[in-house]
Amino acid sequence: MDLISPAIGQMVWASVVFLILLVLLAKFAWKPILKAVEEREKSIAESISMAESTKAEMKQLQLKMKLYFVMRALSVIT
Repeated sequence: MDLISPAIGQMVWASVVFLILLVLLAKFAWKPILKAVEEREKSIAESISMAESTKAEMKQLQLKMKLYFVMRALSVIT
C-alpha cells in the first residue's frame, strides 16, 4: 500500500512548485503566447479572405472564357 498512499510532504512541495511555475508563466510567458496566437488568428483570417476573393475572381474569369469560346464558336469573334 506504500505505492498507492500519497506522501503529504511530496504533495505540498509539488503544489508549491506548481504554483511558482504558474506565477512565472503568468508573469513572463502569457502575454507573448497570447500575442502569437492573435497574430496567427489574424494571418489565418487574412488568408481565408484572400482565398475567397481569388475564388470569386476565378469564377468571373471562367465565365469570360466560356463566353469567349461560345462567341468564337458562333463566329462572332474572328
